[in-house]
Amino acid sequence: SAEVAKRRISSLLSGPSSRSLRTLAEVRYYQSMNLIDAADVEQLFHIAGDQDGLVLLYGPLDQRIEMSRKWAVEATREEE
Repeated sequence: SAEVAKRRISSLLSGPSSRSLRTLAEVRYYQSMNLIDAADVEQLFHIAGDQDGLVLLYGPLDQRIEMSRKWAVEATREEE
Protein backbone atom coordinates (compact mmCIF):
# COMPACT_ATOMS: atom_id res chain seq x y z
CA SER A 1 0.00 0.00 0.00
CA ALA A 2 1.02 3.63 -0.32
CA GLU A 3 1.28 3.95 3.45
CA VAL A 4 3.66 0.98 3.70
CA ALA A 5 5.78 2.38 0.84
CA LYS A 6 6.04 5.77 2.57
CA ARG A 7 7.07 4.16 5.86
CA ARG A 8 9.69 2.06 4.07
CA ILE A 9 11.10 5.12 2.30
CA SER A 10 11.17 7.03 5.57
CA SER A 11 13.12 4.17 7.12
CA LEU A 12 15.59 4.11 4.22
CA LEU A 13 16.17 7.86 4.36
CA SER A 14 16.79 7.86 8.09
CA GLY A 15 19.38 5.08 7.85
CA PRO A 16 23.13 5.32 7.33
CA SER A 17 22.97 4.35 3.67
CA SER A 18 20.27 6.77 2.57
CA ARG A 19 22.54 8.16 -0.16
CA SER A 20 22.56 5.07 -2.34
CA LEU A 21 21.45 3.92 -5.74
CA ARG A 22 19.48 1.21 -3.97
CA THR A 23 17.42 3.81 -2.11
CA LEU A 24 16.71 5.72 -5.31
CA ALA A 25 15.82 2.51 -7.16
CA GLU A 26 13.36 1.61 -4.44
CA VAL A 27 11.78 5.07 -4.67
CA ARG A 28 11.36 4.62 -8.44
CA TYR A 29 9.90 1.16 -7.88
CA TYR A 30 7.21 2.57 -5.61
CA GLN A 31 6.50 5.24 -8.21
CA SER A 32 6.13 2.57 -10.92
CA MET A 33 3.60 0.82 -8.68
CA ASN A 34 1.68 4.14 -8.35
CA LEU A 35 2.28 4.22 -4.60
CA ILE A 36 3.98 7.63 -4.69
CA ASP A 37 3.67 10.46 -7.19
CA ALA A 38 6.23 12.43 -9.22
CA ALA A 39 6.35 15.29 -6.69
CA ASP A 40 7.20 12.82 -3.92
CA VAL A 41 9.89 11.25 -6.11
CA GLU A 42 11.51 14.62 -6.77
CA GLN A 43 11.49 15.48 -3.08
CA LEU A 44 12.90 12.08 -2.09
CA PHE A 45 15.68 12.20 -4.70
CA HIS A 46 16.62 15.65 -3.39
CA ILE A 47 16.61 14.46 0.23
CA ALA A 48 18.68 11.37 -0.59
CA GLY A 49 21.16 13.00 -2.91
CA ASP A 50 20.78 16.78 -2.85
CA GLN A 51 21.81 18.16 -6.29
CA ASP A 52 23.33 14.80 -7.29
CA GLY A 53 19.93 13.20 -6.75
CA LEU A 54 18.26 15.72 -9.02
CA VAL A 55 20.90 15.07 -11.70
CA LEU A 56 20.09 11.37 -11.42
CA LEU A 57 16.41 12.16 -11.80
CA TYR A 58 16.40 14.85 -14.49
CA GLY A 59 19.89 15.10 -15.98
CA PRO A 60 20.92 14.13 -19.49
CA LEU A 61 21.76 10.46 -19.92
CA ASP A 62 25.53 10.99 -19.92
CA GLN A 63 25.36 12.94 -16.64
CA ARG A 64 23.11 10.30 -15.06
CA ILE A 65 25.54 7.56 -16.06
CA GLU A 66 28.51 9.53 -14.71
CA MET A 67 26.71 10.23 -11.42
CA SER A 68 25.64 6.59 -11.09
CA ARG A 69 29.25 5.51 -11.52
CA LYS A 70 30.38 8.04 -8.93
CA TRP A 71 27.84 6.79 -6.40
CA ALA A 72 28.69 3.14 -7.14
CA VAL A 73 32.41 3.78 -6.60
CA GLU A 74 31.70 5.65 -3.35
CA ALA A 75 29.53 2.77 -2.13
CA THR A 76 32.29 0.27 -2.95
CA ARG A 77 34.85 2.34 -1.01
CA GLU A 78 32.54 2.53 2.00
CA GLU A 79 32.23 -1.27 2.06
CA GLU A 80 36.00 -1.77 2.17
